[in-house]
Amino acid sequence: GLDFIIMAPNPNDIVQMEGEEEIKVDSHNEKDLLHIQELNEENDNHEDMFAHIGFGKWNILYLISGCLSQASAPAQYLSSLFVNMPTNFTCINISESRNMSHIDVYDNSCKVHNWIVSEVLTTDNRLYSTPEHCSVFEYDTSVFKSTLTTEFNLVCDKAWLISLYQTSLVVGAIVGNLLTGVSDTCGRVFVLRISGIFYAVGVLLVGASYDYFLIILGRFLLGMCHSLFMSVAFTIVSETLPPNLWSTIGIMMNLPYYICCALMGLIAYYIRHWRMLHLILCIPVYPLPFIAIFMDKSPRWLVQKGYIEDAHSILEKAANLNGGIAPSKEYLKKYIVQNKSKEYIKKTNNCENIVTKIATRGKILFGTKSMIKMSLITPLVWFFTSSVYYGIPLNAHSFTNNPFLYISIVGLAEVPSCLFGSFLLKRIGNIKTVIAMLLVPACSLILVLVTPDTVIWIRWVLVGLAVMAIGLVQNTCMVLTNEIFPTVVRSTGFSICLMAYYMAYLFSSYINSILEHKVWWLFNVICSASCIMGALLAIQLPETQGKPLCENVTDVKRREAEQLEK
Repeated sequence: GLDFIIMAPNPNDIVQMEGEEEIKVDSHNEKDLLHIQELNEENDNHEDMFAHIGFGKWNILYLISGCLSQASAPAQYLSSLFVNMPTNFTCINISESRNMSHIDVYDNSCKVHNWIVSEVLTTDNRLYSTPEHCSVFEYDTSVFKSTLTTEFNLVCDKAWLISLYQTSLVVGAIVGNLLTGVSDTCGRVFVLRISGIFYAVGVLLVGASYDYFLIILGRFLLGMCHSLFMSVAFTIVSETLPPNLWSTIGIMMNLPYYICCALMGLIAYYIRHWRMLHLILCIPVYPLPFIAIFMDKSPRWLVQKGYIEDAHSILEKAANLNGGIAPSKEYLKKYIVQNKSKEYIKKTNNCENIVTKIATRGKILFGTKSMIKMSLITPLVWFFTSSVYYGIPLNAHSFTNNPFLYISIVGLAEVPSCLFGSFLLKRIGNIKTVIAMLLVPACSLILVLVTPDTVIWIRWVLVGLAVMAIGLVQNTCMVLTNEIFPTVVRSTGFSICLMAYYMAYLFSSYINSILEHKVWWLFNVICSASCIMGALLAIQLPETQGKPLCENVTDVKRREAEQLEK
């Protein structure tokens, strides 16, 4: 190769060799020179480039996208407490309905006694009536003026349609998870832009349609798109942060979820019409497609794909905005050479068979004993944790007659887990935090059952402790998942865990609806058992606190070997 020589204009300029090129560095900035030397010498540690780039203005858009994705979650997964609130009803006689101004008794009966049509004169001269299926219902609107149930008469023979509102969301989320791997091929920012646009379409379908099945289609779109941009937003945030801020920022990113959860109870208290409530609760995600337009692609993803020039350009931009130092192109090239292996996903054209891509990622996720253990246990921990995380708020109608206050307290109770969570993670580590915090709701939810009605405030305290602890576990799982999987399948690994997350939500929703009017106490027992199972499984996972992100399976093996030595 040719050696490129840059002539120094004065003696104060130093020329430093880097492979086959020479880079001019201002000798007056000794700190910059030291950083560049460190970057070139320590090329086996890819995290150094982000540590030297620092944290600043360049990270703001990524953080906003992550916060918006979290802020939009309550609107989809908890708003059913109000949008489709259980409503008492009664069946009324069509001929009498015009003369009825108010109904005092709502018996939830699906049949009506029509004396005019069905009267029969018996031998004892008494009038009897034959009950007929009802076609006109009167609903109790004292709590909510309009819900899905009242607008579409989802009672009696149509009651089964209520479940479609939640099921369609979860099915969409599962489909979104299957598509999340596209971000490993097409890029994180591209997926954010597209999913944000289709999310807005789903919001309008649900809020403006007067056909129930169009609303179900809208819910499917919302589930699919929310799953996509939540997974990708969290991934791109973790890929663009300095390593010393991963846990802190990862935990704090969930704060918008808690705030919006608390606000949802307040907003629903004043807005008692489901369509308007739905449109207002979905506001946080409206700016996402526009923000994504101005976001740079993930430098880590670009390096993995072999786009050295693009990655270096973005890293220089980040360094200028954050006041840090960008690594050289040679450093990035050395990194590519060192990390090329059989599991490395190379840059490919658009004609590559998608089956091949899926098979490649599957081989990485289940190719070694270490990866198999992480790929199976991590989603199971998510499932048990998420079933409790959503089970507690969805159990609102069994716990109290005031769901507005309940859901607001649930949101506020999770705020301490954000404020003190990062401190706890740094003190005892991710895995120990998960295990310890899972034991808190395991105990408190059982204590709720034995607490007498005369001290109801103790129940509220116990539920608050359970919510705070399980919220911290949920946050830690999100941070842990992005740290535990290597870069080549990080997005795919996170999407698998999100699939377990959504299945847990559906599980909690159905179990709660079945048990709340029959064996309500059994739901607390199930949640307590789920916490214990999650803690036992978490013991098997590797500690990631304070360690660099793994780039490939080799790094995963090295991390496991280091922990075994300790």
